[in-house]
Parts: sequence; structure tokens; C-alpha cells
Amino acid sequence: MTALTAGQPALAAPRFPTAAQVNRAMARSDDYRGTSVGRLAGCFPLISEEGAQGPAGRSWYCAAQGAPLPAGAAFLEFAIRREARSSTWVMVVGELGAACPSGASIRQDGLRALTRRGVTGLFTDKGPFLGDLGLEPSGQAIVACPYLGRLGANHFQITLRFTFDGTGYHRVGAVTEEVFDSNGNPVP
Repeated sequence: MTALTAGQPALAAPRFPTAAQVNRAMARSDDYRGTSVGRLAGCFPLISEEGAQGPAGRSWYCAAQGAPLPAGAAFLEFAIRREARSSTWVMVVGELGAACPSGASIRQDGLRALTRRGVTGLFTDKGPFLGDLGLEPSGQAIVACPYLGRLGANHFQITLRFTFDGTGYHRVGAVTEEVFDSNGNPVP
């Protein structure tokens, strides 16, 4: 496992919500009333689809076991924020998700994970972006992050998976590499 601390400022004392704090925030929220969590699987810095991030160290996108689950979902996903200068947590609603680390912050580790040669343009983005939240077989939350580049005339994507512990991202699990043409068709 590799620790990566860039992309989000390192936090001296991460303040993730507890299951009890999440349940209290859900009970106060019109959108989440009647939903409850059991075990928290993990949290990541919060980001919107447009790339806007919530206040560092206070805004999280989390996965948890709970009920009721949305149709077809294996876990609950939710955004939550601790109010400034307060211990009160509130649910956040919108097109939000788990932030992936910026390419620049994981460049060294990402290049080591790469098995193809001749790929250009990977890990050149300037900031965090939205990833896909999931669970490891152990039940720990992960975010799958696709980094795009070029391989000759084709497009190349490497997907890295991370956990987050409040002080940084940690790469875990399998690395997926894909090559596709300009029409999106896989290239062997």
C-alpha cells in the first residue's frame, strides 16, 4: 500500500463523522429522514461534478452499510459536512461524490503502476476530480479514479483505486489499463 498525501491538504486530526453523528444528521434532513447507517465503510473529500470541493477537513462523501438501500445498491452513499466552529453535522444534497487525487499528486506512484510504454499525457490534470465510490471485499470504501492519456493515435486510461484515511490517499487493489480508439472501441 502506498501513502499519498497530496491533492487534499494533510489534516492533523481528521474529523470523519461517526455512525451516530450521521444518523442524527439524517434524522434532521428532509431528504434522508427514515434512513440510517450501521457501519461506516469510509469517507473521501467531497467534490461536485463541476470539480468544486467542500471545505477541507469538514466535507465528506461517505459509504456505509445501512437501510433502506436504493434499488440495486450494495451500500449507502451520502455527502455530509461538519458546520464551521461546531460539532454539528448536516447532510449535503446535490450532484456530489468522492474526490480522486489530482494526477500531479500521484504521478510518481501512478507511473510505477503503469505496464504499457509510450503512454503520454497521463497525470497532467491540475486538480481533484470525481471518482466512482465502491467497496473492497473487506468492506472498506474505495474510490476508483480514471486517468486519461494517449497511446499513439489511441486513447489510454489507467484506473487506480484508493482508500482515504484523512491524512492522505492510499493506493490499493488492482490497476486497470485500457486502450480505445477515437470512437470509444477497445483496442487490443
